[in-house]
Amino acid sequence: MVSIGEIREWDLGALDSLVTALTRRADTLTELDAQLGSIGELNGWEGDAGDAARRDFVRVRDDVTDKAAAVGAVRRLAIDTESSVEALKGALSEADYLASSYRFEIRPDNTVADLITDRSGLSAEELSDHDRMKVELTDRVEQIVRTGTDIETDAEKVLRAAADGKIDDRGASTAEEAARAGEDQGRLSRLDPPADGSPADNSAWWRALTDEQRAEILEQHPAMVGNLDGIPAAARNEANLALLETEEARLQQVARELQKELDDNFFGGAFSNADAGLAQTNEKLAALDAIRDQMLDGYGQPRDDRQLLLLDMTGEFPKAAVAHGDVDTADHVAVFVGGTGGTVADKPNEGNDLPTYVEQTGWLKAETEEQLKRAGRGEETVATIAWMGYEPPSNLAQASSPHYAVDNAPKLQDFLNGVDTSRTDDPRMTAIGHSYGSLVTSEALQHGTGVDAAVFMGSPGLDAEDGDVFGVPQMNLPSGEAYLLKAEEDFVGSQVAGTGWFGPNPDGMEGLTRLSTNEGMIPAHGDFPGESRKASTGHSEYTHGDTMSQYNQAIIVAGLPQELLVR
Repeated sequence: MVSIGEIREWDLGALDSLVTALTRRADTLTELDAQLGSIGELNGWEGDAGDAARRDFVRVRDDVTDKAAAVGAVRRLAIDTESSVEALKGALSEADYLASSYRFEIRPDNTVADLITDRSGLSAEELSDHDRMKVELTDRVEQIVRTGTDIETDAEKVLRAAADGKIDDRGASTAEEAARAGEDQGRLSRLDPPADGSPADNSAWWRALTDEQRAEILEQHPAMVGNLDGIPAAARNEANLALLETEEARLQQVARELQKELDDNFFGGAFSNADAGLAQTNEKLAALDAIRDQMLDGYGQPRDDRQLLLLDMTGEFPKAAVAHGDVDTADHVAVFVGGTGGTVADKPNEGNDLPTYVEQTGWLKAETEEQLKRAGRGEETVATIAWMGYEPPSNLAQASSPHYAVDNAPKLQDFLNGVDTSRTDDPRMTAIGHSYGSLVTSEALQHGTGVDAAVFMGSPGLDAEDGDVFGVPQMNLPSGEAYLLKAEEDFVGSQVAGTGWFGPNPDGMEGLTRLSTNEGMIPAHGDFPGESRKASTGHSEYTHGDTMSQYNQAIIVAGLPQELLVR
């Protein structure tokens, strides 16, 4: 295993010089081979002596092609190693930057040293953030070392094969052909993502790949990265868009096979699961239709302002996440989590499906941009994400079981941390949970994320597991950055929350700021006059456009707490 200290000492300049020298050597061998071929014809020299001389020239040329193959292999190794080491050093520089920003040091022996000796002056939130970063840095170092070790191991194998004369020219008749044959034997292998890797593991693995390796994955193995938390949003979007057609063809084939099974069965689906399987498969095909409608324009081309960050047709429930804006560069990122009964497939008039959530998160993005503009910060950018990456309960009876939140919260936690670790800068990130989604969000935050603010809307309660000591501090949020929206006539946010079935009632919870959902006027700003906003009533109007609820969400996403209208 290599060390961070050794990786720091790897010399890109020496590798570049080696590539240049080997290129010259390959050119020399090609020229020599051509000369030997011309001379070796020995035109005019007939008889046994001439034939023997020609055989000697053939042996010399065979030796030249063998050497050309070896040079080709080592030259390719040097080229690949140079680009791989450059990418690896970039990943290490990124980790060093994060370490310095959070007062850590990555040591030559692969350890992450904490430079804070006195933690007494740090708040609980700062300590949580600091400790979370140490785990992230440790994962990053692990993947950098893993990649560096793979590079070194591959290089040793190629060099040993070249030294032992085991690079095969594969029957090449010229030095040029032999060099090409050698190149194929000198390439570095590419590591797959770490098994069950954390978002930081995945981010470091991706960062340590060369541009060529990333392009190969996106073109040939998109399923490898489309749903991998920690990978940049642009790459996930490209991979998942490429999988739309593939997934549709696969599911259509499954549907045909299940339908044939039903057609051939005298009892229909009475004694098999084929009928249930067909219904489930058709639901997934409907989900793909909904995703395609959100991601492609009328000409079948990808929409410039959308990113498909999750496309998962495994399990019983289709899962997806669609973003408005560029998650890789936005100054402000908001992640919306829906609740009970939510589906990816379009369910007209139900208001809890992916098309509705994508539309409403688009409104939230526009509102946030408008409020930033009114505050004189119009140059700042926003991305909003509709995340449907878990299997929600389908009704209130199922929702009474805490396992839907407890089991699915790690998925949301990884997604939130994936957005964070895929970037070297630190966007303001807001988690917004509606109904049962607020419970999932609360549970994810309790496990540690990079979230800066959280909004809970129509919440039935905020703690999935009974008996825990729970309050706002357990959600690891900066002080004052937890908010509640509870509309008039919201049965879930009032009556259900009051039962305690889902943990403490958030209404009145210390440290949780309750915001207005009433009709009213938002403040004037300079040349921008005050504007009226509508009330939200019931359980399903929190995300409607032109409402006070939407305004307050936008203010939180923008990081403008002084403009909030509290209840």
